Amino acid sequence: MTTDLDQRSNEHSWTRPARCGDRCSGYWRTDGYALRRAFTIAGAQSVLASHWRVSDAATSRLITEFLRHWRAGKPRVEALREAQLSLLRSQEFASPYFWAAFTLTGRWD
Repeated sequence: MTTDLDQRSNEHSWTRPARCGDRCSGYWRTDGYALRRAFTIAGAQSVLASHWRVSDAATSRLITEFLRHWRAGKPRVEALREAQLSLLRSQEFASPYFWAAFTLTGRWD
């Protein structure tokens, strides 16, 4: 499995587990809590993960919007909210199926 990591001051600020689909064992596909905990123990301050499989296009847009808002100085939780609202306002990804899957655990600031 791969992850996207963003580093600030040599610390892992957040991580988003990459979609593993059928390549992951049943344990990792069904136990999102354990995966989030593993990233936290490994040093991630925050984990942004989805509760169900979402299209690559929707995920890419959400992550792009999240990073844009976060790098502009908004707290992580507000950046996620803005990213979700961006998808909600779009014609292509307005359904909650695309944006409600994502939750942020760990530090919200």
